[in-house]
Amino acid sequence: YVVNIGCQSLSNTTPSPLQSTTTCSNYTANITYTGGYSPVTCSIVSGSLPPGLSLSGCSISGTPTVPGTYTFTTRVIDSCTYPGQQYSDKATSITVNCCPFTGWSSFLPNATNCQSYSGSINVIGGVPVYTWTRSGSLPSGINFCTGNTAATCNLTGTQVLSAPGSYSFTVQVTDSCSPPQSTSSNFNITVNPDPCYTNGIQLLNARGGGRDSYRRDGGTCTEWKDGDVLSIMPGSTYQFYTDNKCQTPCPAPFNISNYCNQKSFDTDRDCLTQMRGDCSFADR
Repeated sequence: YVVNIGCQSLSNTTPSPLQSTTTCSNYTANITYTGGYSPVTCSIVSGSLPPGLSLSGCSISGTPTVPGTYTFTTRVIDSCTYPGQQYSDKATSITVNCCPFTGWSSFLPNATNCQSYSGSINVIGGVPVYTWTRSGSLPSGINFCTGNTAATCNLTGTQVLSAPGSYSFTVQVTDSCSPPQSTSSNFNITVNPDPCYTNGIQLLNARGGGRDSYRRDGGTCTEWKDGDVLSIMPGSTYQFYTDNKCQTPCPAPFNISNYCNQKSFDTDRDCLTQMRGDCSFADR
């Protein structure tokens, strides 16, 4: 007698839906089954996996790149010979969400008046491209990254000129997920103490015996007598002349003076400088 024993029934037990994931996560899931006769092979017979994922054996893995819900049908096929090869289909899906925002990092050193500045803020997570917005105050001379689309916002300036203290501001970033995701955080930049900022740098006319003159910010001609002192304030520019009617300018490069120019000569930081006989500047 010949006794034929049939194979155990094959059943596709893949969960529906499969576990969701994000565009910044490595992903692994398995097509599962019970019964059947080994070896069993797995395939996708309709629909498609999320971009970035692939099937190897009965394992789905990779890093998805495009958010959305992807529906597909899995198939398991065994190696049964009697009564014949078996297969079992199961529809399932994977939802891919946008990579969430997970935090911030920043490098925002203190600023010093009359010096250049370089700092940065970095947002972590989200989906490029990004939109950056700011509310609150930055020190004058430091520029925000308006129009930036990358994950890093560079804050730079060629010359800071602001009252000493802490400047607080809020940054919001919106990404390109659909619908967009947003995150915000508070930051501050401190301008170092500057003893000359409030009262200016006191520039003495030490040319000797002359009756000089100046224009402030291109305005009215003002006589500047020997021994008189000007307070060179932040934000103002002075043009000097060797006569009292603003007709003969001091020779270049001594013609124009401003706060940062005088600060560079104030080597002992007592807020006192002078203009010498040749119109050049010096500490005093």
